Amino acid sequence: MVIKECVDLILTLSCQNRCTFCLQPHMKRQIVMPPGRVDRLLRKARALGAKIVLTGGEPTLYPDFFEVVAKCRGLAFERIGVVTNARRCAELGFARRVLESGIQQIGISVHSHVPAAHDAMTGVPGSLKETCRGVANLLALKNAQGRGVSIWVGIVLGAENAGHVPETIRRLSRMGVRSFIVSEVLAKDGREMARYPVVRRMYRELASRPEFRRLDICLAGFPACLFEPVTPKGDGDWTLRSSNGAQITMEPVRDDSPDNTLNPGYEIDGAYFEVRSLFTQEPPPCRACSWKELCFGVPKVYAERFEAEGVGWLA
Repeated sequence: MVIKECVDLILTLSCQNRCTFCLQPHMKRQIVMPPGRVDRLLRKARALGAKIVLTGGEPTLYPDFFEVVAKCRGLAFERIGVVTNARRCAELGFARRVLESGIQQIGISVHSHVPAAHDAMTGVPGSLKETCRGVANLLALKNAQGRGVSIWVGIVLGAENAGHVPETIRRLSRMGVRSFIVSEVLAKDGREMARYPVVRRMYRELASRPEFRRLDICLAGFPACLFEPVTPKGDGDWTLRSSNGAQITMEPVRDDSPDNTLNPGYEIDGAYFEVRSLFTQEPPPCRACSWKELCFGVPKVYAERFEAEGVGWLA
């Protein structure tokens, strides 16, 4: 996806986790790209933007992962990032190679501090323990080596973990993580989704309690009306109100389409997966909404399961 001169490149769909919310089950085939094709896509990515993020699946499972990072350095990307579950970083030697490879930004998926919830979402018992060890190794090595690597945590918010997010962020911040992205699950089944009143309570806690002061928290993919009236930023995101000094922003849902994706040749349900197809603007609050040109509205499965519960700031 091309966002703000940043290009996502999928290296492989292989992954140790089997996340319940992942789109991988809809893929028609697994992919692991041959080196020649990676080289061509890297050159294309450099032409599209100055920043690159290596994703998957789990990109660290790609056989030539560190060679790809080296090629990114050779192409002089301004920033090289990776999104990972960090399970391989539970091995100290692998974590050290990641930090020494030239990667400048590491996004790590942690969905709850509660093992039963995180492991239920990832579909793998013990995955939280391994991921947390990976996070701890990366943070310890970063501090010991004095490297300027940015480490952030991504949390997919669903029914399983909705009540845990503030405590999960609190614990990770105590470990040294300062930046978080909390994303709404892109579900095809409303049972996976958190009820919006719970999401609003989460926001109020993050925006008011002192322990979240000076954290950078992005709420991604939610309808704009779940949060207090917001101030648009020049980059298309919004700044949300907070009384505790937390830097809380909202990023609207963005469209995954052939025009803004470096697609390595797989298909989903016989076609490209388009985020917009999961949304509707049918609930009455959406029809009168002043943000509907900027916000996709309420996901269809939420509207079908919960109607307009929690939609609208005064709801």
